[in-house]
Order: sequence, then structure tokens, then C-alpha cells
Amino acid sequence: MLDAYTANVARRPVLKIGHADPVNDGAPSFGWIENLALTEGGTCLVGDLAGVPQWLAAAMPTAYPSRSIEAVAGYVDADGTTWPWVLDGLALLGATTPAMGNLDEIRELVTASRTRTTARRVAAARARRRRRAHHQ
Repeated sequence: MLDAYTANVARRPVLKIGHADPVNDGAPSFGWIENLALTEGGTCLVGDLAGVPQWLAAAMPTAYPSRSIEAVAGYVDADGTTWPWVLDGLALLGATTPAMGNLDEIRELVTASRTRTTARRVAAARARRRRRAHHQ
């Protein structure tokens, strides 16, 4: 994802409230991500949020405490290069916890077969995140 971001293969990732419903293509963007980088041994993406309205920035710590990426798998750019993952957006989550905790969980999902095992892993990851959030 970082390589694709650095190469500017797609639009800059936008900030949105909640995950987009496939039919809701008219939802506004509330800013974008700049200065994307990897931390924690390459398992966590971090970046700066820019263009965020002041009212939303003030509400984010309490109303939207969690973040969840939206990415496109197998993105083919204008030159025909296929990028494994391209970051498309960052969803601000309120009551919902992210299904994936870090990039390692995404890598595991990609390498797993696309059967019921994958669905179980996603459910297990979501359950782990909820347990962690509950015990903090």
C-alpha cells in the first residue's frame, strides 16, 4: 500500500465517516491522508489527516475513536501495472470496531483460501478486537 501511495497510482486516500455502502457513491469526503508511512515493524500504516473540518476534528476523539482503512486489491494503473493493494480511504468508526487490527491480519486474509476459513478468520479478528476494546 505504501509503494502505491508513494507512486501516486490513484487518487489520494479520502477521509469518510463510516464505511461506504456500495450504492452510496455521493457521500462527501471530509479530508484526505498525507505523509503515509509504516510503523511498528511494518505492521501499521500512519499518516496525517489534512483538510478536516474543524467541527469534525473536535468530535473525532470521542465520537469516532476508531479508524479503518478502505483499500482496493489488485489495482491496475494506467500503465498496466498491478498493485497488490491501493489505499482508497480511511473510515472514521464510532460504535463499530475495525475488523482488522493491523497489516499482518490483512496479509493473513489475502493468503488464506477464499472459503469459510476466510470468513472465520475475519470473524475471529473482529472478536479479538472487540475483546481488546472491552478490556481496556
